[in-house]
Amino acid sequence: MTSTMKQRAERTTGKAASRARRSDVLQRTARLGLVARGIFYLLLAGLSARLAFAGGGQQADANGALGTVVAQPLGKVGVAAAAGGLLAFAMARLIAAVAAALKRDRDGWWPAVRAAGETVAYAAIAAFTISFLLGNHSGGSEQSHRSMTAKLLEAPAGRYAIAAIGVAIVAFYGYQAWVALTQEFESGLDEHRMPRWLRKTATIAGTAGIAARVIAFAPIGVFLLVAAVTYDPNKAKGLDGMLRDAADHWWGIAVLALVSCGFAAFAVYSFLEAAYRKVDKA
Repeated sequence: MTSTMKQRAERTTGKAASRARRSDVLQRTARLGLVARGIFYLLLAGLSARLAFAGGGQQADANGALGTVVAQPLGKVGVAAAAGGLLAFAMARLIAAVAAALKRDRDGWWPAVRAAGETVAYAAIAAFTISFLLGNHSGGSEQSHRSMTAKLLEAPAGRYAIAAIGVAIVAFYGYQAWVALTQEFESGLDEHRMPRWLRKTATIAGTAGIAARVIAFAPIGVFLLVAAVTYDPNKAKGLDGMLRDAADHWWGIAVLALVSCGFAAFAVYSFLEAAYRKVDKA
């Protein structure tokens, strides 16, 4: 491809991405995905608190949260709407990634890489939600988590695949810890439309919520690495298993309470993002 043809293709792609970014339907549906994320974390907060203070047999992970919604009247409709919103948000991030990649000479590669990472993450969450809706209700449980790890261990190079997934999870939440410390997430909000008290609320809720996610989810990657090194799928633990183990110790109750409050804070931040996030920006 000649340089002229390449430039022409980039201009065409850029115009298409620009039109898609301005789509009201895409932006509104993407914001629905952020609302769904907020509701999801509210449910996780409640399940974690219940596990900490009341025990109970319900799972305190994604499976438990979705199961709580599905059990309600019109629950499946709500889960389907959430999946659609999450897919739309993933699409909006993909479009933002393409647009940022085309402007890489001015802004560098990082905005495109960040938006692409969000695309993969939210597409995966949407896929899990759809899978649950279609009947794979065991997804997200400890048994399913360890069964998947065991199957991967038996596959050729599966041990390295598990280690790679573990490293990716640890790296991602390491970056999230940096985001929480530097409060980089504020750059994604349209702060000019927010009153001062709401900006402060977003800062506090975002920092606490992202930190709670790091505490809750980063160990999953560590346990996957341990499972890969020891060749033992029983070493792999999901969120539900870790929370239940923590509930057996006095210090674990305090951790569960903090994580529950953090999840609730992240829900608040998600709702603020739904209203003020610059969805079309990388």
